Amino acid sequence: MDRQLVFPQPDGRSIACRVVGDGPPLVLINGYSGAAADWDPTFLHALAEARTVYCIDNAGVGASSPIVPDALSIDAMASDVVALVHAASLDSIDLVGWSMGGYIAQRVAARADVAINRLALIATDPGARQAVIAPSATWSRLTDVSGTPHEQAVRLLALLFPPAIAATLPPEVADLVAAARAKLDPNVLAAQARAIHNWQNRVAEAITNPPVTQIFHGALDEVIPVTNATLLAHRWRTQQRRVFDDAGHAVMAQYPLDIAHAIVSGEVHAWT
Repeated sequence: MDRQLVFPQPDGRSIACRVVGDGPPLVLINGYSGAAADWDPTFLHALAEARTVYCIDNAGVGASSPIVPDALSIDAMASDVVALVHAASLDSIDLVGWSMGGYIAQRVAARADVAINRLALIATDPGARQAVIAPSATWSRLTDVSGTPHEQAVRLLALLFPPAIAATLPPEVADLVAAARAKLDPNVLAAQARAIHNWQNRVAEAITNPPVTQIFHGALDEVIPVTNATLLAHRWRTQQRRVFDDAGHAVMAQYPLDIAHAIVSGEVHAWT
């Protein structure tokens, strides 16, 4: 099963998601600039072997309606996830977020309006001035929208993967990323960048009943330093924290089967 769903909202907006697989529901949230169509296919289909995966398009990305840029925030995108869960009549979910999607997933998990069985946080941070932030030059590389979509894609891949891996990616990968970049609204990207900044400077909310949480990170992550994996582990009731020594920010694309299997199986491992 691979289908597109669109849920109209009372305010006239719509929330779109791609649905893949069959089994208990799992909601998958992408990061900065990412749409439902952009997930690594091996990772996505490994999850879909045991779960019905709802890949949400964040506001203004893919087929989801935009929010007024000044109103776009991590909280607003979390509210869209909650609205999706309710519109799809999901009683409880597994929740997975990568990078900025991990920020959104944490906000959803801190709320009381969605029942979450398990939370998985991939290459993300706790924000609220608790996080270890990458140098401003790195964030400038991530948010740079100058040049052609293909030039943007090449820069992005060099940031998401360690140099040795980025150098071996086939040209088709950059072509796919470039095609996705060409569809993005620069105003939405700028609003997402502001939302990320505000997440990292907000006041931390109390977490009263955290779900069991798994944390995955690449030791060579330039975008969100790996130190954040330990900070997250202390903030959430962590069942598993796993660091991949030779992986970068897109760790789930380097180790798609390992991470997907850990998420769907719920295996307990010692911290590594």
